[in-house]
Amino acid sequence: DRRKFSKTSFGQMGLHLLPVVTAMLCLGTIGTTYFWSTKISHAMPYFLPTISETGDNPPESCIFSWGLSNVAFATGIMILLKYLQLKSVFDKEEILYGINLSYFKRMNTAMLIIGETSSFCLNTVASFQAKNVPIVHYISAMTFFTGMIIFMALMARLSLLVRTLNCLSRKDAEWLLATRVFLILVSCMAFLTGAALGVAWGITREDEPWWHLMAVCEYTMGASLGLYFLTLIPDFKHMKAGVVASYKELEERNPLGSERTPLLLQ
Repeated sequence: DRRKFSKTSFGQMGLHLLPVVTAMLCLGTIGTTYFWSTKISHAMPYFLPTISETGDNPPESCIFSWGLSNVAFATGIMILLKYLQLKSVFDKEEILYGINLSYFKRMNTAMLIIGETSSFCLNTVASFQAKNVPIVHYISAMTFFTGMIIFMALMARLSLLVRTLNCLSRKDAEWLLATRVFLILVSCMAFLTGAALGVAWGITREDEPWWHLMAVCEYTMGASLGLYFLTLIPDFKHMKAGVVASYKELEERNPLGSERTPLLLQ
């Protein structure tokens, strides 16, 4: 029966470790380049240099490029797999609990396009250091952070509908959603503050207090993104390698008002 869950899951294959590895690469790369660049005085040693400054000079620039390129690749894989998981369900049913799913299909496609574009931009950030090609580096960085915040928001929105795929109870789903919303809000505040300082006000290294604040915003966005990756562990832990159950079956097993009804409908 094509509507039954496959016995083989990606979780059993260890795919749920992909968000963990991606988060560790993201946070590890940022941390390593910071400590290395400040230790050998390639970046400003006082308080905080920006993330871009820590990857300007060799040998730490090699770690910067290698680490962020791998983060970009792993992020692209995660986004594609999540899109395919949702698409395999959306393509089977048009209506769930009386809700037309066409809106969510378009949202899923938008999540894929924006997410993959952001991953490409992160790879560009890694390949073109700020010291060598500043225009390409900073435009790609702005596009990456903007796209990832939108991706995080779309993912949180879709999780309201499809938490049954993650086998989560309502309480666990609420905590997961709250964590994602918190990280999105933190990222938004950090991004808007950093953009205002760097773009609108045009601050430079000479404006030390404000330059440091912009650096704090960059590290906050990087940390929030890394932590958000960790919230995707349940999504990949229960992801199926074969054809997943249709929403019709999910609706039959989880009637409206039950413990596992999608949170959006509670």
